[in-house]
Amino acid sequence: MKWNFIVILLLAAKQAAAQCEAVLPFKESSVTDIQDVYQFKFLSKNPQNKLDTLVYQLMHPGIVIDSNYYDWNNLSPQIRPVVDRIKMLEIVNDIGAMRSKEAFLLLNLSYMIPFKMQDDMNLFTNLCYTLTEYGSAKALNRYFLNNAVSTKLGQIEFKQAVILKSKPMRLKMFKGITYCKPLQGDARVLYEMSREDPKPYDDAVEAIFAKYMNKHTSMKSYFPIDSITLEVYQLPFFVDAIWDNCVPKVESSNGVNQLRLGVIFNVHKESVTEPTYIQRVYIINNSLAKGQILVDKVFDPNFVSRTRKQCEGYDD
Repeated sequence: MKWNFIVILLLAAKQAAAQCEAVLPFKESSVTDIQDVYQFKFLSKNPQNKLDTLVYQLMHPGIVIDSNYYDWNNLSPQIRPVVDRIKMLEIVNDIGAMRSKEAFLLLNLSYMIPFKMQDDMNLFTNLCYTLTEYGSAKALNRYFLNNAVSTKLGQIEFKQAVILKSKPMRLKMFKGITYCKPLQGDARVLYEMSREDPKPYDDAVEAIFAKYMNKHTSMKSYFPIDSITLEVYQLPFFVDAIWDNCVPKVESSNGVNQLRLGVIFNVHKESVTEPTYIQRVYIINNSLAKGQILVDKVFDPNFVSRTRKQCEGYDD
């Protein structure tokens, strides 16, 4: 029994980790990433605070977590089951009464999800529907808009007016809220790379660039990529590198052409654990008038392999 319990805990931990591969700042456009309200980092499935409890009660009205949100008059379950006793209006109102940015977000959820998500009934969209049905607009108006919208308006007009007045507040109110986004394929690799600090590797490559940039005054556009490549190869954390000079490009009308150097680094060279790699691409503007200028540095999980295939005469 003890081992079964441990296995269950491990599986639960593994599942939780898989559900939260990337922690990202929440923006209004991020709502399409949300399939489960517990993707928001401020909520816990095992209620830890009042907001957790209120959300859980809304989603599971048949499970009593806080009995204060149930009407216990007429105790006969045959006449009135537990699920019909829950005070939904009071719960939604109390979420608003918290006046927190998290409460503001929850009350706005149903007004942000696109129609295609509304048609997909699941626990998340059902929660959005419940919040709307039981007074999210009234709670927003009362606790965040100081009753700026008249309650004498019709139900639809009232809701639309609340949405219009609360929408400009979203950018400020969502600041600091994060959510978990499951990632797959290149998106996951790119996210993992972006968690590493590229500065030590960028500094080393830029120091090499500095030796050669704009040194040929008689022919500013000349850039000795072979010499640079040789020095990059000598870096202690170097794994692989390639320039994209062999890839056909559209000629620029202003006399500027771009060169890109992709470099793979082993960021844990001295570590005994499994090595971690990042791939950086250095983008250089090269022109007759100004010589070479490093204009950007980006992560790209496939630059080296993709460029090598293109240079060998085929592409995916």
